[in-house]
Amino acid sequence: MAEELLLSVLEVADSLGVSRSTVYTLMTSGRLPYVKIGRRRLVTVEALRAYVETLNRPGRQPDGHERFDGEFGGAELGGEN
Repeated sequence: MAEELLLSVLEVADSLGVSRSTVYTLMTSGRLPYVKIGRRRLVTVEALRAYVETLNRPGRQPDGHERFDGEFGGAELGGEN
């Protein structure tokens, strides 16, 4: 059987273990490229793999945000300035 070239939103969500809503958010934010065929949004296997690779960068969380190391760059919270 041939490998699929395009994945549906549901297939991407299942692959990542997230909701369809999260996949749509990733698409509209530009973090997960997609193609449109008719009314369907489809993700190439290569785009999905590339997105997953971005999650493996040091200092990144699965949601793409920087990890918090416990220190603030500015004044401490709750203290008087």
